[in-house]
Amino acid sequence: MKFKILDLLLPRETKFYDYLIEQVDILIEGCHIFKNFALKIESLTDDEIKKVIADIKSCEKKGDIVEVKIINELDKTFITPFDREDIHSMAINLDRSLDILNSMCNKIDIYSIKRLPKNVNNFAELALEISARLRILLT
Repeated sequence: MKFKILDLLLPRETKFYDYLIEQVDILIEGCHIFKNFALKIESLTDDEIKKVIADIKSCEKKGDIVEVKIINELDKTFITPFDREDIHSMAINLDRSLDILNSMCNKIDIYSIKRLPKNVNNFAELALEISARLRILLT
């Protein structure tokens, strides 16, 4: 690797990788909870369903906190490890994924759904696999 004087004078902030990994880890946690929920919904009691929905909501709130942290750090950082618009877009879309999981769980609760189509199970598995691969890409 070639030494560049510009890298010495203007170091890049690497904290964004840590923040994005933190947000992906929250997404993985939410996807894992949702996958288990989708597989077992028929055998869960109403109280257990409420607990799962609360767990997903907790993941969504944690994701919101990390998203705000990323955006605030972008505003304070002069040189980012990669394009700031890309970092912003990743943070927004990772949070949007958590928002979708939360919204799906809320609708399941509102409409008192006790049986999910097989497509939802496939979606849950795919979402978990994609988030796990995204985690690998960021490390």
